[in-house]
Amino acid sequence: MTYFVIFLGICFMLGVLAGRLILRRIMG
Repeated sequence: MTYFVIFLGICFMLGVLAGRLILRRIMG
């Protein structure tokens, strides 16, 4: 169960970082 939570946390962080990069490309 803990591994699943860690996996979700990593995916969430990667998603946020990817979102920021995409927003920078669109806005910039």
